[in-house]
Amino acid sequence: ARKISAVPDLPSVEVSDDLALDLYYWMTLTRAVEERALNLYRQGKLPGSYYTGRGQEAIAVGIALPLERGEDGDWLSPWIRDLGSYLVHGVPVWRIFAQFMGKAGSTTRGKDGNLHIGGREWNIPCQVSHMADMIPLTVGAALAYKQRGEERVALTSFGDAATSRGDFHEALNIAAVLEVP
Repeated sequence: ARKISAVPDLPSVEVSDDLALDLYYWMTLTRAVEERALNLYRQGKLPGSYYTGRGQEAIAVGIALPLERGEDGDWLSPWIRDLGSYLVHGVPVWRIFAQFMGKAGSTTRGKDGNLHIGGREWNIPCQVSHMADMIPLTVGAALAYKQRGEERVALTSFGDAATSRGDFHEALNIAAVLEVP
């Protein structure tokens, strides 16, 4: 019998017990924070909208865990549904809830009640949009690292709607031509 599948056979990957526990911790924390935030939103205690990444915790955690954290670490520009990336990269839970609630202790000093979280201490730019707008900024950061000879990378994530925008295609073309990290 011939196997018909669009999914190729993937190589086996060994994961250490410590790494498995780290992944489990961050995914569980992400789910707990999102569940609490969703409950607060349903109670009318969070202004604006709330976008959950339920079921995508492994992606958010998995892309951020290998990155270097901190102001001199790797650039991270997560998608609105990648709360786990913010947590892994060092954003404290209380700052996330302050952001959700538009409090003065938030990263935008109470001017926004959404996941437009950012700060130099985490090397996460404050989001201007969760569409494709952050992709050229991320490519720019990667180009700066390359030009300065720094051993750093820049990572962004986005949803499929971002791929219909020109800035997505332009940024990927520049990233490929200039071979940025």
